Amino acid sequence: GSGDPVELLSPVPATLPARLERAFGARLDELDEDARLTVLAAALDGRASLEEVLSAATLVSGHEVSLSGLDSAAERGLVQAHGSEVRFQHPLIRSAAKSTAPLAQRLAMYAALAEVVRDPERRLWHRAACAVGHEEEIASALEEQAQIARRRGAVMVAAAALERAAMLTADPRRKGERLVRAAELVYDLGGVEVARRLLREAEPLHVGPVEAARAAWLEQMISGDVWFEKGAAKTFVRIADQLLAGGDRDAALRSLVPIAHRCWWTRSRARTRQYVVDAAERIGFPEDDPRLLAVIALADPEVTAPSVRRRVRRWRLHEITDPVAAMHAGIAAEKAGDFAAGSRLLARAVERLREQSRLGMLTQALVHYAWAATNAADWKAAEAASAEAATLARDTHQPQFGLTAQLVGALALAHRGVETDLGALLTRLGRAPTAMNGGPLLAPAHLARAAAALSEGRHEDSFRALWPVFDREAPAYHRFMRWPAVLDLVEAGGRGEHAAQVAKVMGELEAIARRSQ
Repeated sequence: GSGDPVELLSPVPATLPARLERAFGARLDELDEDARLTVLAAALDGRASLEEVLSAATLVSGHEVSLSGLDSAAERGLVQAHGSEVRFQHPLIRSAAKSTAPLAQRLAMYAALAEVVRDPERRLWHRAACAVGHEEEIASALEEQAQIARRRGAVMVAAAALERAAMLTADPRRKGERLVRAAELVYDLGGVEVARRLLREAEPLHVGPVEAARAAWLEQMISGDVWFEKGAAKTFVRIADQLLAGGDRDAALRSLVPIAHRCWWTRSRARTRQYVVDAAERIGFPEDDPRLLAVIALADPEVTAPSVRRRVRRWRLHEITDPVAAMHAGIAAEKAGDFAAGSRLLARAVERLREQSRLGMLTQALVHYAWAATNAADWKAAEAASAEAATLARDTHQPQFGLTAQLVGALALAHRGVETDLGALLTRLGRAPTAMNGGPLLAPAHLARAAAALSEGRHEDSFRALWPVFDREAPAYHRFMRWPAVLDLVEAGGRGEHAAQVAKVMGELEAIARRSQ
């Protein structure tokens, strides 16, 4: 809304195109002092009532400011009174009113608003905006406000509150901790550059071990190296252990999700997969916690799927209201093979994350939803989710999710019999999969080619496209993506010259399936 805290946060008002600023500034110059103060009060708090605006202007001017001041601004087409509130005829007038007021006057008006505004949250923001130097009392109140805002899903407000709190904090360790927490929330919203800046500000400050581990995790995520870095599993498990030792079990478990995701997408050793599962289980959460199940189902679904499915059945799906919990529950369900439940949960997560503008997390939820919907035969939904995820991945600097979104989108189209130029797509994606250590990232493209060929009755072409996903020697071999493609493999190659190859693979898969009962 128009007096939201995020605006109050930016230490300098956004600079307008100079020409417009001069034009609006000239119109504001024509007002007398009372009118200008009234307009400034309304500009600094877009939710202030008429009464609050006049009271604040009165406090700053030192004499009674009446409605007539507002009338002269209304006559010049700058503002209008609507019932009990003041509205600007154009948002740029509001910006000009803020940026052309002298700093001392702006601070005085924030102080006056802090006195007269009734709503405690907005009063706190005004106190924070007029504070100069360090004010621990206000900083602590803002930190508390951030927790409340986060609980109601207002992540942007929470991030702004923590950043402002950090600016008012003298104690270097506490300041650093507030900056790291603000960076986490901003990263969640997809603001990678801002998160990077906040981490840089926190760097020289010696934070405690928990915040240091949270910062290390964020650095890993922002660098994007998790997909191809050697020893990444050790790095992430070490961070989780540090968080656990510092008493933040929640963050410890959450920090393992990206490395579990890498285990699923890239060619990982059985030992590494087990190592990640063990790390998640020793954190000590209840066995049906959605994050725990997402981590173990992503890291090693062939081993964990039966127990994950059993635990998923205990959930009352409609009771999972937190969007991140719904996302993790959906991931756990679909990776364990329950694509219908996975689709339902992920669709709900997508809807709520979009409402909360959590674009970083939304990008990921959309890719998982696209994969679950493709396998639940809801191809239109999968296609739409993939397209949206591919666009968002660019904005939120998550190239690996952008890549997987495009590949899953091609697969959904192929199932609908829509021809996509996979050759062109793969050329456009270029060396990205190889650079990401991700021959297996090419598996969806093979599945798409195979589905397209099969729908046209070209069995030999379909088999040739599918076989690399099942062949351990081929770069596109995908240990976990081969399962939903088993029926296609049998249909494409089960009867002709490839029957022996198919029978051999089926024997291996049946043995795994028996162990996974």
